[in-house]
Amino acid sequence: MEIAQKIDLYAIFVKYGNLFIKSMPKTKNVFFLLLCGFFLGSPFCFGQIQGRLDSLEKNLINPYEPDEKIDAILFDVHTSFLTKQGNNLNQEISVSRGFTFGVLKDIRLIKHQISFAPGLLLTIENFKNNADFANLKKSGTFSIIPDSVNYKTNKQRIINLEIPLELRYRTKPNLTNRSFKIFPGFKFGYQLAAKQIIKTDISKSDKNIDDLTKFRYGPTMKIGYGNLLFSGFYCLTDLIENKESGVAGIGISFFIL
Repeated sequence: MEIAQKIDLYAIFVKYGNLFIKSMPKTKNVFFLLLCGFFLGSPFCFGQIQGRLDSLEKNLINPYEPDEKIDAILFDVHTSFLTKQGNNLNQEISVSRGFTFGVLKDIRLIKHQISFAPGLLLTIENFKNNADFANLKKSGTFSIIPDSVNYKTNKQRIINLEIPLELRYRTKPNLTNRSFKIFPGFKFGYQLAAKQIIKTDISKSDKNIDDLTKFRYGPTMKIGYGNLLFSGFYCLTDLIENKESGVAGIGISFFIL
């Protein structure tokens, strides 16, 4: 190994030593490359080391400089429930789990800590309760399944295609894994499918639900730290057309990228 290369390595250790201490999770690859460069004297390793350390220095010295892609791929697990309903409706909110998956584009505004994020989401909602929506078109509202009917599962499954709009605030936008985040927003949705599913010990009924409101919209909120955020949604439109009924949901959002 040439003396000049060893001197370069020692200079790197001195210059970036305190950066390693501040950001240990991000320096595993750098340490590996340093060892390769020290023992093998590889010019490729030296180039990789310098590039990674320059990026690390930028992130730690100025954590408010934005990343190109952060909080872009969303996976959300939530529970949904019906609002504005009578006392005869018994909802199993704790097991009415649904899922949301989609992508959002982070667009930086004037201040680096604030951004705007439009996106496209696919949401699946499950409402477990004792309501029967099968005759909604004829009666104009759902009915309550009598206690004499023995069933294992009764739920309404609604699938929506949604366009979210979020105004995002991060304390450290370039260190997204160590940033406190508040994402208030608004989203618009279009219903792709709606079914009433009833399971008994011997049969399963799967029927389409008619006369639900096709378009919906309402405010959203996400708040948390790192890639894990608590989420909420309140629908401002009625679930059933021309009837006072609504939908709300709370959950946990994970950002994969």
